[in-house]
Amino acid sequence: MPDGGATSQSSCGYNLVNQAEFQQQVARMRRSLRSLRLRDYMLDSALPRVAYFRLSAMIPILQRPSMRAFMLAILAVGVLRFILTISGLPDSVVWLSSMTVVIFFGTIYFALTTRSHKERLMASFLLILPYMVIEVAALGYTWLTGHQTIFHAEEYRFGLEAGQVGFHLLGHFVGGLTWEPLSIFVIMEIVWLISKAFSAILHKG
Repeated sequence: MPDGGATSQSSCGYNLVNQAEFQQQVARMRRSLRSLRLRDYMLDSALPRVAYFRLSAMIPILQRPSMRAFMLAILAVGVLRFILTISGLPDSVVWLSSMTVVIFFGTIYFALTTRSHKERLMASFLLILPYMVIEVAALGYTWLTGHQTIFHAEEYRFGLEAGQVGFHLLGHFVGGLTWEPLSIFVIMEIVWLISKAFSAILHKG
């Protein structure tokens, strides 16, 4: 016959072990929940700081027919420029198909029609987007095929050698996300300030 006291002690010991394991699991779950809450808090607090660069922040300005028209015009002029240059026409002729001119008019237009600094910043990024797509695609074509185009002409490659197409491509990609749209934004802000100054003078008069 087994000893009842020994059986009871072993049962109690087993229960204590189970309780200890259960408490450890509960502690691990609590730590996991705390880490999830911390991660969610960090994401929630960080997202507003980068809202300027989120696609969702660009949707209102992108929904404007005028913005879509300018973006399509830049894209169309860029495609025409690419077709003309690979057709063998001289750069003096291809040069007339200028995305920069369209971007310039878009810069002036949105400097005068946007209501906030944020909208002007979004407009700057959107105006440069089709330009960057064309530039990267055209330079990628030259890089892969070796066929020189106006996009990698000496006056446009910032002192790079003719064979350094990859660096030129990378420069446009990085610039299209940083200094190029920011330069447009600065011009927009200057135009906006000038227009505000003229408006104030006219109202005083």
